[in-house]
Amino acid sequence: MHIKVLKIEPGKHPVADELETSIEAFNRAVSIGADEIGKACSKKLGNSIYILYNPYGCYYDLQPNRKVGKEIIVGVFYVIGVDADYHPRSLTKREIEKYMYLFWEPETYSDSDIIENNFDMVYNSLEGLEKL
Repeated sequence: MHIKVLKIEPGKHPVADELETSIEAFNRAVSIGADEIGKACSKKLGNSIYILYNPYGCYYDLQPNRKVGKEIIVGVFYVIGVDADYHPRSLTKREIEKYMYLFWEPETYSDSDIIENNFDMVYNSLEGLEKL
């Protein structure tokens, strides 16, 4: 099954896209630009909205992308919807427009910004994917 998502790449404007709803597909999707397939994790962004990303992106020399909360996300990430049972679902047209507006402008960060902001991200971000 495929779902409608918002794809956000470093240095680019967000685009509407589709993702297959399997762990393997999620892992491949968040590993764009990496030499190895990483592990996709999720982070709550809003009511029934999560981001899907690779918390180890900085170890694969992926480019800094956007700041979400206090964390700088490195590499590509996706905005996805989840239903009441935490299963992935397509974003609505309104949700796509809302998050496209939120993440429209690309952001830039230095290596020191990444180190300072993401020091403990590996330990704090590995929750949530098992619910998907």
